[in-house]
Amino acid sequence: MIDFELDIAAPATTVFRLFTEPGGLALWMVREAQVDLRPGGRFRWVYDNGDVVVGEFVRIEAPHRISFRYGWERPADRGVPPDSTLVEVTLSEHDGATLLRLVHTGLPAEREGEHRMGWEWFLGRLATTAPTNRLSRDAPRRKR
Repeated sequence: MIDFELDIAAPATTVFRLFTEPGGLALWMVREAQVDLRPGGRFRWVYDNGDVVVGEFVRIEAPHRISFRYGWERPADRGVPPDSTLVEVTLSEHDGATLLRLVHTGLPAEREGEHRMGWEWFLGRLATTAPTNRLSRDAPRRKR
C-alpha cells in the first residue's frame, strides 16, 4: 500500500481540477487524457513515453475526494492490469492551501516501489504547477 501526503499552495478546487480535467492533467502528468468524470466513468492517461493507464472512477466528491480503479493498458507486462488497484485522493483545504493524501491499494508488493516513486515524482510536479496553473522551472524533471 502507498500512503502519501503533500501540502500544496493552492485551493482544493484548483488541485481537484488539475487532477480531473484533461487540460489540467496535461500540465503536470500526461501528454493526453480522456476523462469521463462520474462514478462508473472511464479515464485513459497517455504518458510522454507512450505508456497508458486506464481505469474507472468509483467516487467523486468535488472538490474533496476522488477514487478510481487503476491499471496499465500499455505496457501490458507492467504487472498491474487495468482496474486492478484502487487509488483514493483526499483534498483537505486549510487557509487557501491543500493537504493532498493519496492512498493506492491492491498493488502487487513487487510493484509498490516503482509506483511510490512515480506518484511522488508526479505529485511534486502537481505541487509546483497548482499555485500558478503552469509547470514551474523548479518542477522535477525526468532525466533523458
